[in-house]
Amino acid sequence: MGGWSDTARAQAVCAQGVLALALSVPALAEPGQMVGTWCAGDGTTLTVEWQQLGANEHTICDPATPVRRDQRAWSSALSCRNVYWLGRNADGSDHIQQVAVQDVTGIAARLTADDRLSVRVTGARPWSDTLDRCDG
Repeated sequence: MGGWSDTARAQAVCAQGVLALALSVPALAEPGQMVGTWCAGDGTTLTVEWQQLGANEHTICDPATPVRRDQRAWSSALSCRNVYWLGRNADGSDHIQQVAVQDVTGIAARLTADDRLSVRVTGARPWSDTLDRCDG
């Protein structure tokens, strides 16, 4: 990534983890399933994979209870972290920092239609919205 500013490099590297998660989903996403990428009107994105969630550009969450293929409603405790690129190590590898997200503790999601997902995130800063499928 020679010639990139530190900010641009940080955004690119941090997005790689969420991008890898997002790229693995479309082949698995099917109408009527939670797996896929979902978008809210405020610009928030949520990528649901069988055993991991990605939110926006930096946040990755591991659910205590994985999503099952046939589920139209699901809830789980979450363990989330923000991932940041901090520069290069002496050996040239990326220096990545992961910071636990303490204010997100769980999620409840329900398909209200094949292409709409109602989501409620619990914790210190609760959030809820209805998201539209945006991976296809």
